[in-house]
Amino acid sequence: HYGQMEKTAFFHQTGDSDNYVDNLEYGVTEFVEVDGQTKVIGTGFLNRAMPFIRYDTGDTVEPIENPTMSKGLPETVRRFIGRSDDIIITPEGNRLPGVNFYTMMYKIPWVKMFQIIQEERDKVRVKIVPNTEWTDAMTGTTKKKLAERLCSMKIYIEEYSEITRSSSTGKMRCICNAVI
Repeated sequence: HYGQMEKTAFFHQTGDSDNYVDNLEYGVTEFVEVDGQTKVIGTGFLNRAMPFIRYDTGDTVEPIENPTMSKGLPETVRRFIGRSDDIIITPEGNRLPGVNFYTMMYKIPWVKMFQIIQEERDKVRVKIVPNTEWTDAMTGTTKKKLAERLCSMKIYIEEYSEITRSSSTGKMRCICNAVI
C-alpha cells in the first residue's frame, strides 16, 4: 500500500495486479503535472479537526492511463517514484517491508532518523541520527530490537549527524536494498 502520516491519500494493490488503486473512502487524490513529473495532491477525509485540503505530498508517481476514469472508477498507479522504499530480504527469503521498521524505530526515544541499507543477503548497515549523545548501551538496545525483526542477519549500526535526502523530492529512503 501507499499512504502518508498526514492521511491524505491511500492506494492499495489488489490480488490481480501489482498496480496501485486509489482508495476513494480515504480521501480525494489528484495528479498534477509539474516539470515532467506527476505529483500526488491529496485531500483527506479522516481528520475532521484540521483536514489537509489539496495537500502536496511531495511524492511523484507513474500513473496508468485509465479509460474507465470517466465512469468514476479510481486512479491507478504503476509505481510511486518520489518516496519508494525497498524491502529487506532475509537469508531465509523472508521479505520485510519498511513499515516493520518505522513502527519500531519511532518508539526508540534516542533515534531521530534512520536508514537501513542491505548490500549483502545476510547483513544490514543501519545509519542512525541520534536525538541525544549516542552511547554503547543505545547501540546494544537498538541492535537487539532490530534483531527481533531481522533474525539471523548481521547488524552494523553507524552514527551520523544527518542522512542525505533526495535533491529532487526532499525525501529520504528509509530502506535501501542493493541485493534485489
